Amino acid sequence: MKNNRFGNTALVVLVCVMLVSCQTTRPVSQTKTFRTALNFKTADGWVVLSRPNSIWTLGTIVEIKDGGSPEDLGNVIDLNCFPETVIIENSGEAPSTAYGTAIDYGLSLSATIGLPAKELVKAGLNLGNDGVRRMPNHKTVLRLDKATEHRWSFVKLEEFIAENYADLSRSCKRIFTDQNRYFLDKIYQINNGSLEVVDNDGAKVDLSLPKFKMISDAAASAGFNVTKEGSLTIKEGSPPITFAVRQADFEKVLTELGVDTRGPDSVTFEKAMEAAGASVPY
Repeated sequence: MKNNRFGNTALVVLVCVMLVSCQTTRPVSQTKTFRTALNFKTADGWVVLSRPNSIWTLGTIVEIKDGGSPEDLGNVIDLNCFPETVIIENSGEAPSTAYGTAIDYGLSLSATIGLPAKELVKAGLNLGNDGVRRMPNHKTVLRLDKATEHRWSFVKLEEFIAENYADLSRSCKRIFTDQNRYFLDKIYQINNGSLEVVDNDGAKVDLSLPKFKMISDAAASAGFNVTKEGSLTIKEGSPPITFAVRQADFEKVLTELGVDTRGPDSVTFEKAMEAAGASVPY
């Protein structure tokens, strides 16, 4: 009997891994982090966004002042900081081993779907990352069917700066030296996947139920599809959602050029995003 029992359990686990919509209750302990699912490393400078969006792309200029919310100031492409021949984009899919995996994602659901946190509480959802002070009884998880990493060739950009810094416009130079400004040279996007809300036991909350209508309506307005199983999905054909980003850091080459850079005591992009509440641990 023991062999059969373990064999059946293994079969159920295998089926759940293969089917993203498997509804078997999953203990929270089975949920992976971004670090284990996508091989994110702290040293790589990744920032996982607490509010994923379809606006931030490669070259996006981000300004963060005094712990305030990040502000999108446009794109370095619009400023013509680099010629087209220097901007070389490389893309690749996330590891297939991550697909179908439940990833612990402590995003702000209220900010992501544009609904005040108090409305989530009224519906019975208490998520820790939505600013609710009492102990959270729910969390969000991400399930990936397809994710893509996009990056610019750093070496080509660095080489251009080394040879042409003196001729760059004031606006371009400010992007590289302003202590509050950063621009993105690497992003992770969800092309196809879903966000789910689970309770502290790992049981999925069905957001398609009538009592969650306000939540599902807000999610639909924010560009998510609400499935009959109660997940918020991102489908191919819709704008991909950026959920992790990295700052382009040219301090080494600028220091070699004698340029007054941000300096060793300046706040890093990761720390600035953390102080602004715009990132989540991974």
